[in-house]
Amino acid sequence: QPTTGTAMATGRCRAAAADGVLRRTILKLLLVAALICTSTSYAPIPRGDRTRIVVASLDRGAPSSSSAPIRRTGAFLALRRPASEASSSSLALSSEGDNRVDSAETEPPSGGDVVSGVTLKMAFDASDDWAVADLSEVKSERFTCPASLDLVHRLRAVSDAVLVGRSTVERDDCTLTVRRVPLPAGRDQPARVVLDPSLSVARGGIEEPGDYQLLNDGLRTIVYHSSTDKSGGSKDDDGDGAATSLEGKGGVTAVDLSSADFETAGRRAGGDDNGAFREYLSPSAVLNDLNSRGVHHVMVEGGPATALAFLDERLVDRAIIIRAPVRFGVPVCSGIDEEVLRMAGLVQLGSRVCGDDMVYYWARPGEGWPGGELETWP
Repeated sequence: QPTTGTAMATGRCRAAAADGVLRRTILKLLLVAALICTSTSYAPIPRGDRTRIVVASLDRGAPSSSSAPIRRTGAFLALRRPASEASSSSLALSSEGDNRVDSAETEPPSGGDVVSGVTLKMAFDASDDWAVADLSEVKSERFTCPASLDLVHRLRAVSDAVLVGRSTVERDDCTLTVRRVPLPAGRDQPARVVLDPSLSVARGGIEEPGDYQLLNDGLRTIVYHSSTDKSGGSKDDDGDGAATSLEGKGGVTAVDLSSADFETAGRRAGGDDNGAFREYLSPSAVLNDLNSRGVHHVMVEGGPATALAFLDERLVDRAIIIRAPVRFGVPVCSGIDEEVLRMAGLVQLGSRVCGDDMVYYWARPGEGWPGGELETWP
């Protein structure tokens, strides 16, 4: 008669064997699918248009449904589909701690190579601090060369939205529009997305409240905020009035993400764009909402706290890092470096000279680069 310990050990061995059989079966199915796709005559499709099969593990206690959380492991198999059925993979992710693939509710814009997901663009000085600005300057000035600025505008031109934190708007009064290069045929200016938990942009301004350029030029702008604090209680400030004032501006939409999770920054840059150690909106919740609005390719343009939020949640699919040959007198350290990029699941694909600057290209392992060549995209 076996002892209780022996029975338990036997049960574990059987379970392990069953798991091994299941894994081998799944691997065989994936290899068969790959062979079928490579042996079938399919029309060529843009590089960015792929179906990703994520090799993942489901929470064992989770119900078997499409809403069960999937833990990204980084392994995938890219399959090509007939051109008549091609559609870009969704960038939407859950607002929970685990990344989850949701189905796209709308089709991405057509024309040219279709790129989806999140592309981070950041510019730094040449110091070991990876600084983004000089506090000795009265007004923030551009420090990258004209060729790098052209690259940034080309990236905006192929993005559905350009996303920044509220301090970038307050500091630079930026428009985030495409100006230095022509817009591709059939594309409009990208939507501007501002992460502003307390709706500061509606209260502040250059000369009067809410007079920032991107709130008053009539182009599409989405401002994400939260009317509750981290504890779930209502904020003391007049959030409803500020949201109403924004909604009264042409092209501006204020989106309350109070029902979504938002966290307290564990590490933020010294001159961050949402306030040091303040709460910030969940990037996953923002991406989910943007996806529902037909936004499939998001360019994250700063500042450092916003970039760190996306990197910390491993939501960045590719990054373009510009290093200018300058050193700031009183540097604003970004908190970003090569190790942070690697921890975010990115690997460096290469680099090139761009005018006076150096540009470094990062992406998820195995993802490749849109268009195939670093020099050709964007």
